[in-house]
Amino acid sequence: FSCVSTEKQAYGLEGLDPSQQKAIQSAEVLLLGEAHDNPWHHALQADIVESVGQSGRLGAVIFEQVSWLDQGILDKVNQGNLDQLATKLQWDKSGWPPFALYEPIFAKAIEHGAKLVAGGLPKDRIKGIYKQGLIVAFNDRELVEYQLNAKLSQVAENRLHGLIFDSHCKMIPKGHTLAMVPVQRARDGALVRGWKRHSAAGKTAIFILGAGHA
Repeated sequence: FSCVSTEKQAYGLEGLDPSQQKAIQSAEVLLLGEAHDNPWHHALQADIVESVGQSGRLGAVIFEQVSWLDQGILDKVNQGNLDQLATKLQWDKSGWPPFALYEPIFAKAIEHGAKLVAGGLPKDRIKGIYKQGLIVAFNDRELVEYQLNAKLSQVAENRLHGLIFDSHCKMIPKGHTLAMVPVQRARDGALVRGWKRHSAAGKTAIFILGAGHA
């Protein structure tokens, strides 16, 4: 979430219960939700990427933090130039926590030959969605395929409003969440778009994303 995290206790793979550890080694898709500023969340994400990588099943790692417009940058990253990635992505201007929190995740993914996938919604699309709707970010086929134009049940819609409100530290008027729902769904759609385009059959795809999106 975008709020400052209050839970920064250390825990690792050994802190997961047996069913969770088993799931990590057998799942086709892993959603590793984070509180963005929590270093222990990122450490655990890196450990899970390492664990799946050692099993030989790691296919792709999808990053919410990288705009899909920067996929070309990720395509050229390797162990020899990883130290330049933050500069190329202009990470210090992105609004995300320090790159140092994410660098070990990138490093483990590269080490095990995973496809690095940019799953973030470009900022200009976000502005456009507020004015014109989802069509500024997705074509008609994608809207249907990713179910972005599907009507949510009342339960799901209420839950989404609550997630948006909580993720903004409960500091926005509740009425404002209505206008933010399409953007939240579009961010989810951007992650699915990256997965659909770059995942490898028979391999595990790992998403590095906010807890609300997970």
